Amino acid sequence: AAAAATVSTAVPVKDVPYTEFVSHRFTYHSAPAVDGWGQLLFSQAKQAVAATVGGQSGFVLVTDLGLFFAAAPAGSPITPITIAGSCTADVNSRVTVIPGAPSSSSSSNAKGRRTHRKANAAAKTAAAKRPHAAAAVDDAANDGNDFVILASPSGVSKMGYSAAFGVWSCATVKVFPLGSVSAVSASADGSQIYVASSQGLYLLRTQPGAAATVTQLSSTAHLAVAYSETQQVAFASTADRVYTYQNGIALRFEWSSDLTSQQGGAYDGPLMDITVAPDGTMYSASVVGVNVRYPNASIARLGWRDGLPTNMTTAVSFDSSSLWVGTQRGACRWNQSDGSWRYFYLQRYLPGTSVVLDVAAAGGVACIVTDGGVAFIEEQLWTLAQKAAWYEQILQRHDRYGLVGDCSLSSFGNISSCHNHDDDNNGLWTSLIVGAECFRYAVTGSADAKAAAIHFFNGMKLLNDITAVKGLIARSAVKPGEPHSADGFWVPSASPDYQGWTWKGDASSDEVTGHMFAYPIVVRLLKDDPTSQVAATLIDNLMGYITRNDFYLIDVTGKPTSWGVWNPQEINNERYWSDNRGVNSLEILSWLRAAAQYGSNATLYKDAYGELCNATNQYDGNTLNLKITTPDDDNYSDDELTFFPFYTHLVSGGTSGVLPVPILAALERTFAIASPLRSSLWNTIYYAAGGQRFTEANAADIVWNLQTWPLELVDWPVQNSHRRDVW
Repeated sequence: AAAAATVSTAVPVKDVPYTEFVSHRFTYHSAPAVDGWGQLLFSQAKQAVAATVGGQSGFVLVTDLGLFFAAAPAGSPITPITIAGSCTADVNSRVTVIPGAPSSSSSSNAKGRRTHRKANAAAKTAAAKRPHAAAAVDDAANDGNDFVILASPSGVSKMGYSAAFGVWSCATVKVFPLGSVSAVSASADGSQIYVASSQGLYLLRTQPGAAATVTQLSSTAHLAVAYSETQQVAFASTADRVYTYQNGIALRFEWSSDLTSQQGGAYDGPLMDITVAPDGTMYSASVVGVNVRYPNASIARLGWRDGLPTNMTTAVSFDSSSLWVGTQRGACRWNQSDGSWRYFYLQRYLPGTSVVLDVAAAGGVACIVTDGGVAFIEEQLWTLAQKAAWYEQILQRHDRYGLVGDCSLSSFGNISSCHNHDDDNNGLWTSLIVGAECFRYAVTGSADAKAAAIHFFNGMKLLNDITAVKGLIARSAVKPGEPHSADGFWVPSASPDYQGWTWKGDASSDEVTGHMFAYPIVVRLLKDDPTSQVAATLIDNLMGYITRNDFYLIDVTGKPTSWGVWNPQEINNERYWSDNRGVNSLEILSWLRAAAQYGSNATLYKDAYGELCNATNQYDGNTLNLKITTPDDDNYSDDELTFFPFYTHLVSGGTSGVLPVPILAALERTFAIASPLRSSLWNTIYYAAGGQRFTEANAADIVWNLQTWPLELVDWPVQNSHRRDVW
């Protein structure tokens, strides 16, 4: 197939704008504050509906304190704006709390104001009048703003915003008992208003200059209703049926499946929410998944086989060519044009436990109401260059005198509480930044990139110098008086340049992998700076130390570190090392090759390379099956310890830039196993090495992985065990 064709020439990757999903999260007012999140005045929201108010698109929220409006200017943070007081309140009173549903009397030009205290008092006495559902009705004559139809247990009202006066106006449509309202939907001109409630389904007909009439179409409790402007029909659901109405007449119904009795129907169980796309396609939410009713009345399912991440859906909303789906475990977005899904779960995107109560989408923004607050997920156009600059800013909080590592948060999600501290893999994490900044400098010539590369390289050099043993590296280090972790063993520095400092011993193969990944890159790409020669010296020191110590990393204890073992007697013959036999063989061979290329004693390293690859030791043969798959023994950190040495091996082959045949064979097998992970870095290394199976799909995966990497580099809780689309 063309899509699977191998790529034999350079693959240009253009940094074209792509969609980045930016979440603006707001917690309910009683929840703990989180840095960067907003906090709402109300304690619970029930529903969201897209609307245009005051020339701004946004969302009307139905809350325990009445109605609120959240404006959604494209490309900027979304600020909630309170709909002031009752229908007669001044719209500028943004902190005023709505006490309940509008008054039954019309008061189109009233400008009454309420204080926050009065609104709270009124709220306690107006529970029966609080709106249970809202639907926006556009009216071009009303300054381009939307009317909002409100349905409460006591009746239906119509609200409109006047841009000229800056106030909301309100008129009663009909006062009559509705019971608990579940949904309301209306035709574009407002002449037909369908209300679903615990007491049945109602149709209100309105005409200018005439009193509204109401017809109870059914006395059976209804769960959802949605009007299709395209087909001029309304879809309404009960616990076991889905009806199609036209002008109040039931044209047809379809059964919903009963999962308890296992009696089937065209729909997957009771429909909890319904939305209709502009082309008349109806989408609905149920416990099984999403049902689709096409304009020709055929019904299909969007389930886990189609990529739906999780079932137990609760809400649906269609925006342009995208369907947003709320579930009991997060929200999903389905791209109708290519069938792809995005999943938004837990605090990285949503406040609370991510139980979605409602979702409304319009203009590239999804308003998601959850058990913990409200999130506005905005589709913004970004470039990878913009994203890289964003990450450069975040990097500052992880910089501890040139060493990169995690930082701990003293309170949940609050970046301001970040505490940078020692990390067992300071060398490895820092090496990635050194490599990235060197690449950026090579491509752009940026002085900032060069300065950053040298700054973090000096952090890695610190881990060499502080041990006062030529060729021995530290895991981490702390300044005088700086606290450090209690695990492992810490050694006071004997270096006169680091008096009072303490360093952590027992450096692992992970650390050596990082150092030997970064140093050859510095040598090659910072040739215009003395740092290049310093890196070459550090290669010589580290590999000379390991080689002369019989392929062990000897600690200050005089014994090998726990994971600093590449000696063939142990790697080949000790059962303890069987899992790491191939990985450790690849590591030492790549490092010896780099030392022969950049160090001062090529003969020493070439002879060592030959010794490890002789008929007795066969390290080159060990590399072929380094990734164990039967039984599965997968360790993602071992992928780092594999692909970085592949790259080091590649850039240490003189001018040829070609891997030796056994190493290339090992790369081919390893990549065949790892490629489904769609890693941008592993794909790029494989491509750079001339991988024979690199396809256009792999090239696309590089871009996909970079584009979908989260903007927030925060270790938010993650759970995927419930996913239906991952197995």
